[in-house]
Amino acid sequence: MDISFWDGVLRGGTMVLLALLAWNFGKGWRAALTARLGVLLCVAGLGYLYLPALPAAYNFAWWRMPLHLAGMASPGLFWLFAQSWFDDDFQLRPWHGLAVAALVVAGATSSYFGVSGGWPRLALILTWPLPNAIFTALGVAAALRGRDNDLVELRRRVRLVLALTIGLAILVIVGAELLAPGWPPPGW
Repeated sequence: MDISFWDGVLRGGTMVLLALLAWNFGKGWRAALTARLGVLLCVAGLGYLYLPALPAAYNFAWWRMPLHLAGMASPGLFWLFAQSWFDDDFQLRPWHGLAVAALVVAGATSSYFGVSGGWPRLALILTWPLPNAIFTALGVAAALRGRDNDLVELRRRVRLVLALTIGLAILVIVGAELLAPGWPPPGW
């Protein structure tokens, strides 16, 4: 059993769990903003996990781009999800959507034009991993802010777990991508 076996097992298991979580959030789609953002976060995570598992023959398929762009939105959606869940006064505003759209545009620009255009490594870092880390840190801060004053016991306990698992997972992925040989990957 080589690394590709374990990659497939872990990737597939994670995708199943994300799909189940999206289904669970989807039950409250009409009732709560947090549920809608939870579904979007799970779908973005599924897009991020699915693309590397595709055979190389599909690298230039047109239907890859929406999945790729959705995956790029994950850190921004994590931030909004954490804000909506842990801040009782949170209101989704147009500028929130613009911030996530800017993250996706920065990632797409870096991925599709920066890599193929031969941008310097620092420019690529500033347009993709750094914004990811910033949005993730904002999500972790939203989860931890007010934790001691939260009167809902389950939510108070979940704050730390959410901040550590999702936030650290995104930061570890961003860091691993930066340190990986051959980063940045080809634009496709």
